[in-house]
Amino acid sequence: MLTWDESEVISCLEVVPEEGLPGHGVHHTFTVHRNGLRLELHVRQYDGDVSVTVLRDGQDSPVFRHEILGCKGMRVVTEHGREYIEIAPPDPSYGRYDGYSPIPWGLRVFAKPEISVTTFT
Repeated sequence: MLTWDESEVISCLEVVPEEGLPGHGVHHTFTVHRNGLRLELHVRQYDGDVSVTVLRDGQDSPVFRHEILGCKGMRVVTEHGREYIEIAPPDPSYGRYDGYSPIPWGLRVFAKPEISVTTFT
C-alpha cells in the first residue's frame, strides 16, 4: 500500500482528483493543464502503483510516461521556493516509508509555475 497524504498532493497540484473504484481498488487521477502541457498523475493507493504522464496539447503520444509499480510512497516537498511531489521507488531494500522522511531516489513532479518531471538520487 502506498503511503501519501492526498490533501498535500491536492494542494501542490491545485486540482481535485477524479476518483474511481476499478477492479483493483481505489484510484485517483490528477490532471493539471499548464502552457500547452497536460500532467496526469494516476495513483492506485492500495496497489501502490503510480503513473506519471506528460502530454502536449494536440499530440497523441506522450512527451513523458513512467509507471512505478509497488511504489513505497509520495511526499510533497518545498525547497528553494518551489513545491514538488517526490515519488519513491519500489525498492524492496528500502523498507516501509513513513510519508515524511527524505526519499533516497525516484521522480520529482513539478506543476508550478510549469510542468516538469525529473529523476533524482
